[in-house]
Amino acid sequence: MRTAVYLLIPAGLAAGALFGPSAPAAAVVQGESQARPYAVGPMPGVPSAGLSCAAASCHGGGRAGEKGSEHSTWAMDLTRNPPVAHDPHARAYRVLFNDVSVSIAKNLGGGAAHTNALCLKCHAVPGASPEVASEGVGCAGCHGPDEKWLTVHYLPSWKALSNREKAGYGFVPTKNLVARASACASCHVGDSTREVDHDLIAAGHPRLNFEYTRFHYNAAYRKHWADPTPTADFEVRAWSIGQLTSLRSALDLLRARATGAQKEANPHPWPEFTEGSCFACHQNVVRDLYSDKAEDLPRSIQGGRDGRRPGAIPWQPWYTSVALDPAVREALGVSGAPLDLKGLRAEMEKRIPNPREVARLAREAVDLLDSHLAAIQDAEDRGTLPPVTPDKLTDLARAIAGGALTDAGQLKDYDWDFVAQRYLGLAMAYHAAGGKAGPTAGWLSPIQKLDRALSFPAGGGIRYDSPRDYRPETAAGHLREFRTITSTRSGR
Repeated sequence: MRTAVYLLIPAGLAAGALFGPSAPAAAVVQGESQARPYAVGPMPGVPSAGLSCAAASCHGGGRAGEKGSEHSTWAMDLTRNPPVAHDPHARAYRVLFNDVSVSIAKNLGGGAAHTNALCLKCHAVPGASPEVASEGVGCAGCHGPDEKWLTVHYLPSWKALSNREKAGYGFVPTKNLVARASACASCHVGDSTREVDHDLIAAGHPRLNFEYTRFHYNAAYRKHWADPTPTADFEVRAWSIGQLTSLRSALDLLRARATGAQKEANPHPWPEFTEGSCFACHQNVVRDLYSDKAEDLPRSIQGGRDGRRPGAIPWQPWYTSVALDPAVREALGVSGAPLDLKGLRAEMEKRIPNPREVARLAREAVDLLDSHLAAIQDAEDRGTLPPVTPDKLTDLARAIAGGALTDAGQLKDYDWDFVAQRYLGLAMAYHAAGGKAGPTAGWLSPIQKLDRALSFPAGGGIRYDSPRDYRPETAAGHLREFRTITSTRSGR
């Protein structure tokens, strides 16, 4: 018997949905023939140096920002002293020599960072020779190992291939958002082949908390490609697909960790602390973080009954905050039952999770996500994703804010990660609607106040890596304000 399970953006959205394919022929179901997205996971082939793309007749035209000059746009600007990288991927290898990386490597005790295989998996192209690795995350790092496609990708016969056929050569068709966001998440979230664990963070490495559109619209990122005009269609797709691909990578990484924990020679601690909420532990010990009345707190804080067990560290609030939210799914026009991670969450919030059970549940979740991502990919390639209307965008923004709150206006989860993902979703919706120049200018004030409520302390020569001054009730007030504005349409 096949059972359909729908996620944040299912493959079969109802007619009139915010966006998504309309009743595709291939149902997104769990069964004997699971659909798989292309270009997700490690790609076959051996990577070569990016300099092979740098010829003036290929991608090295020397006119940054123009078609035919993609490598020139990506590469280090050697006319500056010291050289400047406008694309952070071009300096990924160089940073392994700075003081912070030297300190991290020393703390880990695994040799120099630029020779450490753990570091090179993301700071260079996986499987690359030392010469190729020194380029940083070059062309093959995002577009796939070029062993099989380098000498044919400019031919008419290549251009006639489908994206799925091109992926068979090891090529990542980055114009498709599922393929692109998945390639980003493989390093910026982690997957079965690479990770940033708690040991690495304790040694000094920044925590990985990836959100695709936040990185995509980074003003310091000089892009060597052109996307469609940043309309609601593109931005909502990028944000929504980014949520799903990030969750998929996080679950695949968890599956790999749990599988490793079943081996007698497992070199990694279990459970892995980065699976839990960082700020459940890394916060000031104060009484005024929550209300003095236990009955005023959400169940996730009270513990017991149907809430979280007292003392349990919340599992993955960053990657599950929005992607599984029923209010957001409704605003997106999703029908059907959502992906159910309650069993996985309950297991992961035990003191010692059962790695065999975790691996099974995570694998099932990845399979379902893959089937949905495959259908979304197909719809995107066929151009059958319906447009996003302004009213639908307002509904989505209200759902992002309101979905974080109980009927009484309290946060459903007080964790900083949970609220921060809401802020990023609201920022996406505001930008998609036109920002200050759009009809949603009234959204700006509560978004800015929420930004300040989430900010880490700065100044005084002290670096804080946790939100020392974060007060959940303050953040809830700003979300309530935003919910009111989008409900009355006064911000439009």
